[in-house]
Amino acid sequence: MDRVDRCIVLVDAGYLLGAAASLLAGEPSRSRITVDHAALIQGLRERAESDTQQPLLRIYWFDGAPDRVPQPEHRRLRVMPRVTVRLGALTRSDGRWAQKGVDAAMHAELTELARNRACSDVVLVTGDGDLLPGMMAAKEHGVAVHLWAVQAADGDYNQSEDLVAEA
Repeated sequence: MDRVDRCIVLVDAGYLLGAAASLLAGEPSRSRITVDHAALIQGLRERAESDTQQPLLRIYWFDGAPDRVPQPEHRRLRVMPRVTVRLGALTRSDGRWAQKGVDAAMHAELTELARNRACSDVVLVTGDGDLLPGMMAAKEHGVAVHLWAVQAADGDYNQSEDLVAEA
């Protein structure tokens, strides 16, 4: 089976919006920023098609939600063309919200897309080193992996060094 020449974007919303909030509002709380999801999705699509020189197949939006119940932003996103929302759990520990299952879902999707030759290029918008094995597997299947970052607020890195090195 031949690989299909198109790109897919996998977005870790916790990373993207948390890093954007740090940069714009000085702290990683997503409630501190207002997101125009339609413009954000359009921007991701345009940049992905430009960077990869391939048409977009789909943007996968990975996020956490309490009891995996879609929040208003998830409901807005999932009705947009070529956007698929995948929800992990959002749990509270030590007074902070933490996503559970999002990295595992991203890893599984990345590996499956590569194995099925669904695309030639994958854009990863994440900082999480847990995706390193998935990235390596995708590359072994001949998929070009593009790793995007949000500029870190303090000029430091907000991505796993191993992930950056592998990309």
